Parts: sequence; structure tokens; C-alpha cells
Amino acid sequence: MADVYSKTKRLEIMSKIKGKHTSPEIRLALLLKELGLVTQHRKDLLGRRPDAVLSRGKIVLFVNGCFWHGHKNCSRASLPSTNGIFWQTKIEKI
Repeated sequence: MADVYSKTKRLEIMSKIKGKHTSPEIRLALLLKELGLVTQHRKDLLGRRPDAVLSRGKIVLFVNGCFWHGHKNCSRASLPSTNGIFWQTKIEKI
């Protein structure tokens, strides 16, 4: 099935999706803060940017939803109907 939006409208919609400070990230940060752990976003690490870094223990955390994990039999993990090969390849790399 083709996209119901024009390319311009789809770009506008996708540009509004947050990359940082999402609800799950904020909840994780609050929990870690309650435990006395300091988290931060860091751009100086090689590879992907983690959602939280616990520098003391040299631990990085990534907050990914079902879509990015590609869970089998999960309604939230279904691939988009357009550009499926691109998304399949991208999710498999994670």
C-alpha cells in the first residue's frame, strides 16, 4: 500500500518525531536519579549515541521501543508497508 501522505507532508510529520528526551527516556532518567546515578547524553562516543551514559561504571543505555527491536508477533513491531527492505535492513543492524 502506498503512503497516504505526499512526500512533503510525510517529511513534515517525521521531522516532528523527537530524538531525545522522549517519555521513556525521561522516566528512565528519573528512576536513575532516584537511585543516585547521574546520566547524560554524550556526543563524543564512537558509534551510535546512547540515551544515557553512566560514566562511573562505563555503562551506556539505549531506550528502544518494540519497533526497533523487531519482536516477533508484536503489533508494534510491524514493518511499514512502504520501503520495507530499507527498514528490515536497518532494524536487523541494531
